[in-house]
Amino acid sequence: MKKKQIYILLTLVFAVAVIAIVFNYNKKQKEKETMVYALLERKGAAANTKEWIEVKKRASDLAAALKLNPTDVKSSLKLASLFIQEARQTGNYVYYDMAAMRQINTVLKDNPNNFDALVFKALIQMSQHHFSDGLVTAENARKINPYNGYVYGLLVDG
Repeated sequence: MKKKQIYILLTLVFAVAVIAIVFNYNKKQKEKETMVYALLERKGAAANTKEWIEVKKRASDLAAALKLNPTDVKSSLKLASLFIQEARQTGNYVYYDMAAMRQINTVLKDNPNNFDALVFKALIQMSQHHFSDGLVTAENARKINPYNGYVYGLLVDG
């Protein structure tokens, strides 16, 4: 009798633990989806350059434009491009790739055949060494615009 009660109790504890883990995971995913990405402050000499001041101004202008019109494709892609460039500049690929991918996925959700968004997505996938995914994305972009040389560069990298 006691063994049976212990098994039932352990099963309940396990079920509660699984539910808690799933709930926590879903909560983190939701937070990730609603996170607003902004430029991170640079450190050292790079924080005092004229270029950094201009980049911050461009980023704030694009963020303001997106706040007024969240479906503005041009501003989303420009901000994604700025995040990709900032990743190269600072070496913080983890943060800026997520930031750029957020903008790109927003564009692709409304227009899955947006050539520029597909090229940016393939570029990020390749930089993260997800070559098979990047190759598929670059191939989709090539089907849309077979006369763009940059796409063929991505295909060769894949």
